[in-house]
Amino acid sequence: MGTGLLAFYGGVGAGVRDGDWKLLEFFEDGHYELYNLAEDLSETKDLSKEMPEKVAELAEKLHAWEERMMARLIPLSVPQRLKQTLTRCPLRKNGRRSTPAPDTSR
Repeated sequence: MGTGLLAFYGGVGAGVRDGDWKLLEFFEDGHYELYNLAEDLSETKDLSKEMPEKVAELAEKLHAWEERMMARLIPLSVPQRLKQTLTRCPLRKNGRRSTPAPDTSR
């Protein structure tokens, strides 16, 4: 498979890919999942419990990348993200869909 480091950050977690290894970190509860993509491309066997030293190595790389990119200043939980999204939506009030007022200027 590929070589080099690839880090990524998304709504519920972050991850890093280094060669054949992929580490995922989930913000909600802070757990990690580790996969060897050369042997398990479908990511069905989590190796994090069997290889804590590899988790630590990749987590250090991931956190260094996050710090450089300021990717995770304050991680939001999924419910917090949903609430934030609903609050910003112009057609929503108090988390509920609202309909625009009818035009009575005619």
